[in-house]
Parts: sequence; structure tokens; C-alpha cells
Amino acid sequence: MPSFKLLILQIGTILIVARLVGWLFGKFHQPRVVGEMVAGILLGPSLLGWLAPELSATLFPPPRFSRRKVLDI
Repeated sequence: MPSFKLLILQIGTILIVARLVGWLFGKFHQPRVVGEMVAGILLGPSLLGWLAPELSATLFPPPRFSRRKVLDI
């Protein structure tokens, strides 16, 4: 998958899940920002990577470059 399409898919997924979980928290009279943080946990390796590692690796692949190479240290 080309990197631009993957980037758009990643951003869209993050925004949709964050909005949905934030809305759900709002229905329970909780701050929406807490729901958005929970959405980040749901999409992260602690839950999505555990439940569906193939989907997690496809949607959020590991970086190709080490930080050291990117920063040119």
C-alpha cells in the first residue's frame, strides 16, 4: 500500500474511532477528551495489537528507519 494512502487510512481511522469513543463517553457524562485517550489505547498495541496483530501491523506498520538515522546522529 503506498505510503500516502496508508497515511490517509491511519488518520481517518484515528479520527473516526476517537470521535466515536468520545461521543460514547459524552453520553455517560464523562469528558470527551478522556474517551479520545481511551480510543488511542484501543488502537494501540496494548489492545488492537493483542486482539488482531495482523490488522495492527497492516494499519500501523513499524517504522522503516530508526530514529537515529532520521535525526542523522
